[in-house]
Amino acid sequence: MGKRVLAAVLAGGGSQGAFEVGALEYALMEADRDYDMFFGTSVGSIIGAGLAMFEKGYGPESSAFVSRMWRQLTQKQVAKKRFLSPLSLAWSPSLQDTSPLRKLLDEKVDVLVRPFQCIAVDLVTGNPCIWTNEDTREDLIDGIMASSAAPLLYPPVHIKGQLLVDGGIVDVSMISQAIKAGATEIDLYLPESREISDWSKDPDRVWNTAPRVLGIMVRHAIDNDIKLVGMYNKMCRAGIGGSKRDIKLNVLRPEMPLPLDSAEFDHDKIMKLIQIGYRVAKEYKGW
Repeated sequence: MGKRVLAAVLAGGGSQGAFEVGALEYALMEADRDYDMFFGTSVGSIIGAGLAMFEKGYGPESSAFVSRMWRQLTQKQVAKKRFLSPLSLAWSPSLQDTSPLRKLLDEKVDVLVRPFQCIAVDLVTGNPCIWTNEDTREDLIDGIMASSAAPLLYPPVHIKGQLLVDGGIVDVSMISQAIKAGATEIDLYLPESREISDWSKDPDRVWNTAPRVLGIMVRHAIDNDIKLVGMYNKMCRAGIGGSKRDIKLNVLRPEMPLPLDSAEFDHDKIMKLIQIGYRVAKEYKGW
């Protein structure tokens, strides 16, 4: 049996990333999940970068850093509504301005010392773009901003002639990237429950329907990613396609839809989501 390579894959979900933060608190402080590498999409890229700033063996310290940032997080530190939003969509690229998030990342993100990847997508070509711990700090922050640029809600990011948005459009979980990088065991942190949330917003408003459509797409993509691991393992056992090893996949997700809109950074609700994430990880029996 080869060496175990443990990866944390952190999915997107906006403010619902607080669930991931809570689950990671248990994983890193109580379950001793000492990760070899991190993969993040959208808000998962922010959380993953914070963890990758610490060497292996410093799980509790890395969790404390990320948890402290989230417990102190406010709406003003993430984004601000544009003047006359949502009518501002007639003349601006998004509902909100993310310059506060850029400032926060400039303050918090330092050199990454563990393998890390995040993903965005080029709106012109449709191709994915990946940033790693080997990129410069400035380029990496650009990549995290692009990975977090949820369409309609946040503006696309201009990088070296490219127009980039949320990587979740092409790769919600980055499970495939973790496998390519050599992971033999993957912990998938996922704010999306198996059940879809109730929806009663005005369907005649694009700023209501677009996030709903994206959420449905994300849920199905995640389910397909999870099935993909099962298919990969079957091929491995059958000696098909050059697969060499089984992948153990641990999925940590809430049982029911989380009580917080992904664009809402309410302190009390974020704290509740952290508690839910911690409980889900504590009750998980697959480790």
